[in-house]
Amino acid sequence: MGMYTSATLIYGTQIPDTSLDELEERLGTLSNGVGYVTAGHYDHDKTYLAAFTESADLGKPEAITADRLHPAQCQHWDAHLREAATALGITDDIAPTWLLIADVS
Repeated sequence: MGMYTSATLIYGTQIPDTSLDELEERLGTLSNGVGYVTAGHYDHDKTYLAAFTESADLGKPEAITADRLHPAQCQHWDAHLREAATALGITDDIAPTWLLIADVS
């Protein structure tokens, strides 16, 4: 059995493990574009809320310049991510940030 590796760049936050059915049901009621990513080491995936996702090539460095996004964009995404967290019943404050997540499956 082989292993497959990939990586995803997201703007979002890790959340407690939640069933995919619950994620799809609760996030589906929102119109803010927030989705989710599950990724991690083999069978130890973690769950993330994501306002932005993009595939990243492992082993291929890429610069992301600070002016790629207007600062207000992240504030806009923060509000949408907090709305999604609330819809999932997450009461702790979340701290959205840029995350590069490696996945091994």
